[in-house]
Amino acid sequence: MDKIAGIILSGGLAKRFQTKDKPWIDKAIVEIEGKPILIRLIEILKQITDEIIIIVNNDERKQTYLELLKKFDIKLAKIYIDEKGNCKGALLGILTGMKQVKTNFCMVLPCDLPYIKVQTLKLLLEDLSKSGITLFAHKSGVIEPLPACISVKHCLKVIKLVCKLGKRRIDDIFRGYTELVLVISWRVQSFDPGFKSFINLNSPNDLKESKIPQIPLGTVANSYPFRTEEKINIHIDEINENIDKFKPDNLEPLLNIISELIAKNLYYWVATLYEFLGRYKPEYFNKAADFYLKESNFYYGRGMLFLARHAELDQKWCLKQLKKEYK
Repeated sequence: MDKIAGIILSGGLAKRFQTKDKPWIDKAIVEIEGKPILIRLIEILKQITDEIIIIVNNDERKQTYLELLKKFDIKLAKIYIDEKGNCKGALLGILTGMKQVKTNFCMVLPCDLPYIKVQTLKLLLEDLSKSGITLFAHKSGVIEPLPACISVKHCLKVIKLVCKLGKRRIDDIFRGYTELVLVISWRVQSFDPGFKSFINLNSPNDLKESKIPQIPLGTVANSYPFRTEEKINIHIDEINENIDKFKPDNLEPLLNIISELIAKNLYYWVATLYEFLGRYKPEYFNKAADFYLKESNFYYGRGMLFLARHAELDQKWCLKQLKKEYK
């Protein structure tokens, strides 16, 4: 099997986890069963990865984690601070981590999965050869964005480009890459009957309650591929080059690429590039909204509610920008 790197994202502000008028709490160092979540995750990843990288948002957090690693005598993990760039949040953390790894694949985890099991992560590794991204999906059509296993070779260019275009959410990776393998979540039931692997620590109440996620069971026994009609990688270099050379007084090169993408039903990229052009000519926000709607309908038609709803969010955002310009 190819070598795997583990990337733990711990650069968020954890706003929902905070209590008013009390000091800020870092979820990653909250103790579960006597051990910080960050250490629990490292111990899990050590069993299946060849290197571990932790991504943080500032030097203070980095120093705190270095002391924690020293306390638990952990030498395998390295810590990096988010790069500066057009994108933010988890998307930037993934990009920062993928630039540092020396492996072909990355297992990406958030810092707030206190009960994840190594068997759960191994399910994502089973189908690496079939796609550039493997992640969990529930029978309801809801995707678990993380954990996810991502191919550096196939996806790094896509992630760099969506960041350059100012996108921010993790789903932009999945919508932009176009080839996924979705692992049915109920497969964890044999070793995790309470589905606790999918519990995120979002608020202090999650520490007090024995929360069991509502995971709809299905009849699909294995993972399955989910693809749009065309691969995007053959277009990435061309799009990237034109974005770098873009001049607001010459839209034709980018519009020509958009025409090619329309012919291949690559709705996400059509919409995203129209959204980019909308910064210079607001009428393109309307075209972006139209294609985000097409993208959303594509996902709804295949039962992928999570991706459909996020495409709708982008559609509404573009329409909102249009209204601002023409008030």
